[in-house]
Amino acid sequence: MANYRETWKALAAETGGEYLEHGRWPKMPLIRWNDGEREIVVEIIQSNGKLDTRGKAVLLNGTPFDFEAWFRSVFTMLGGLFGRNGIPAGNHDFDRRIIICGNDPVRIKNLFSHAGIRDNLLRRKKMHRFYLKQIEGLEKKSGGPVWMLIYWELGIQKEKEHVLEIYELIRETMQVIDR
Repeated sequence: MANYRETWKALAAETGGEYLEHGRWPKMPLIRWNDGEREIVVEIIQSNGKLDTRGKAVLLNGTPFDFEAWFRSVFTMLGGLFGRNGIPAGNHDFDRRIIICGNDPVRIKNLFSHAGIRDNLLRRKKMHRFYLKQIEGLEKKSGGPVWMLIYWELGIQKEKEHVLEIYELIRETMQVIDR
């Protein structure tokens, strides 16, 4: 099996993405796709001495909402005792496995009612977080608020299909938010 850098290079070539390497030594791979409307990046990042996979896209001047999603665990059950119960998406299997918090329950339910987004997240095995948040301090440069959509997965994704699924998750989520 080829190493993950070769796999990522091949995926970029097959899908019209641009393969780059970023960061300090050792350089980490990233694939950047630009569809004319926005740029989507899937990259390997170093966090707390470990390598993780992250997908991200920027939304300029929109009126999105904040949300954060992650797998349920013992800690989320403890959080529920202190009032952090999450927003149900309306799908039993999804709501049983994933908790979503945010500031606009109606838009969150609408976003996670899309089967492609919901099913993609349910296939994830190592999701750390999936979130949309406003990035402070860039308003003057961009002429308005700047929002970042980020999917963060623990470990390096080495399979083409999994990297492509992260790209598809970001792309589809941005399309729903833009509507």
